[in-house]
Amino acid sequence: MVSGDLKRPVGSAAGTAARLAAILILLTAVAASAQTPPCAPCLGLDVDDPGPVVRLLGESAPLGEGARLYLRWRVPLDGTADADLAGRVAAAGATPWLVLSFRVPMPIADHAGELARELEETARLAAAAPASLHCEIAWEQPLDSAEAMRDYAFLLKRASVAVTGAQPEARVLTGVVPADRTLLEELYAADVAAYLDGLDVGERSGEDLAAAVELAADIDPGRRLAHCAGELPADPWRALPEAARATAAGATVSFFRADAGALAAVDLAPLLLAAREFSGDLAYDPYSTPTGGAGGWAFVRAEDLGLSVIVDRGEVEGPTPFTFSDRSLRNPVRVAADGSPERVVSGSVPGGFMVEVGGAAPVAVLRLERPSAAELGGFAERVDVSEVRELPVEEILRRLQAFEDAQDRRLHHYEATYTQHFRYRPGEGIQVIEASFSGPYFYRRGEGFDWVWQRFLVNGVLWRGQIPKLPLLQPARAAARPLEIHLDREYRYRLRGTDTVNGRDCWVVEFEPAAAVEGAHLWKGTVWIDRELFARVKTRALQLGLAGDVISNEQTTLTEPVDAAGNPAPWDPASYFLPTRVNAQELQSILNTAVQVEKESVLTDIRINADGYAERLAAAHASPDTMLRDTPDGLRYLDRNDDGTRVVRERDDPNRWFALGGVYWDETQDYPVPLVGIDFFSSDFQDTGAQVNLL
Repeated sequence: MVSGDLKRPVGSAAGTAARLAAILILLTAVAASAQTPPCAPCLGLDVDDPGPVVRLLGESAPLGEGARLYLRWRVPLDGTADADLAGRVAAAGATPWLVLSFRVPMPIADHAGELARELEETARLAAAAPASLHCEIAWEQPLDSAEAMRDYAFLLKRASVAVTGAQPEARVLTGVVPADRTLLEELYAADVAAYLDGLDVGERSGEDLAAAVELAADIDPGRRLAHCAGELPADPWRALPEAARATAAGATVSFFRADAGALAAVDLAPLLLAAREFSGDLAYDPYSTPTGGAGGWAFVRAEDLGLSVIVDRGEVEGPTPFTFSDRSLRNPVRVAADGSPERVVSGSVPGGFMVEVGGAAPVAVLRLERPSAAELGGFAERVDVSEVRELPVEEILRRLQAFEDAQDRRLHHYEATYTQHFRYRPGEGIQVIEASFSGPYFYRRGEGFDWVWQRFLVNGVLWRGQIPKLPLLQPARAAARPLEIHLDREYRYRLRGTDTVNGRDCWVVEFEPAAAVEGAHLWKGTVWIDRELFARVKTRALQLGLAGDVISNEQTTLTEPVDAAGNPAPWDPASYFLPTRVNAQELQSILNTAVQVEKESVLTDIRINADGYAERLAAAHASPDTMLRDTPDGLRYLDRNDDGTRVVRERDDPNRWFALGGVYWDETQDYPVPLVGIDFFSSDFQDTGAQVNLL
């Protein structure tokens, strides 16, 4: 907000106009502050090994808090990278910028294991890095087709949540993307915007850079743009006008390639000066840029509307005059390499305010002041920016996915007692049947779970002996689950508002299939997401398009934080978040009759990452108990071999025989009459999908 009390105007019209222009420029910069770093221009070094630069920085004066010198290097994801290197870079005063080199082949869907290993390494590196971490997601595949861009979009989203799940403050950018509108539109059609903080447009300068900036701004306005400005000049001072020129064209960070081992302290001096002098809330101000020499670039400071300026004298000999249109500028100084101010010749000229720059160096950094509002007596402007930002649904989902990715990587395995209660309501006038299965539950990340049936009750009566392998009536598996990252757009999402669930302030997000796909069995529903942690609190969903044994399936899942021993824990990222209770309503087709089934699933006695997990699981496999395994096709029985090992039963036998025996006797009979009955039930008679019951 800009407000002011009008008073008697004092000072030049040009000076007042310049101040107004500076305020408007700063307001525009603040509006985009979420995407722009606290520097302008921003410079960085692109090196093979940051170690020598870290040593040089250790020998220099500290950069100071808020100063930005980016140090970029490429990192392999084969497990050989030094996870502590980014921390040492930050401790030396630079900002670590990792180019994560993914080598997973195309198509990514066929190489899930390789991708998972590289994402695991990505999370390891990010977890060890400081909050100032920047990561580029580079893919060692040509991005020259629509198919490649769709795969790259999937990779970007998966890598982004791996990085920000491990280091929530990290910034994520693309690797070098092609300056091709069709390909970039294909990338953004996959909803990558919420997962990115910026783009790398590659090695570009001049008109080529301006065209790439214009294209990126048209497709994704306000995003930070990194580029390579080429080799660090032989005279490193020349890097400053190159970076300033790129910033004026719309680039955010300019990297210069350098052989780190060949650098000396004198080579870093101009970069360190720029990092100190041009840090903070600055914005390029074309209206205050001076004329003279080979060019000048002015950057307005938010704190006082003063200017920090880079001037290029060119190849001229002797002092070089630079003229500013704003006559109200004053107290110009030249900032030396060590940061000390040096007085310069200055004064009013017919064209405005002139500063004379001499010396042997062709490039100089200037600092100029403007009179305060009180001194001007014109109007007392106040720049008061208060930002109340409602997150778009895409960013809410990205943060949810990052939170769950971090949770998933912490939770290697857990055990619990898993209980499922069933209540069958066959219809009016028919007795309700209740059944309950309970037993040890073993979950391992990436492998699903095994479940042991140790207790089976029917209408409260405990089954004696081994629990029989009953027909498994279960809904078809959905082709894609909501709230996850998929290669294609499977769901669309809408932010409905906010709500309070279990005492937690939540975002309420609705989801539904993006398109009707026969046989996909996708979900439609609502998820409540914690507004502080971005953890799931509650999910309610209805599965669509079901047929067969289960013709309707609606579930409500409650997620709660627990500690490693399964006790209730605070709502904090350090806790473990598990779906401890699921309530479901199903309609099952039994003998061509729709039977309402209420199902409740509960996890108790939870132990997370406990020692001895493998031994207890092996003992369960060796036991005679009935066991099931969660597979991509649903629950399947684990048949026990003679040697004690278990194997998944690929197809459940749909046919069951039941024998009933007893006697009948009353006083009219001389002896009891034996009664024998045999019942045959098939849930898929002769592979027709029909159910048959014969008595």
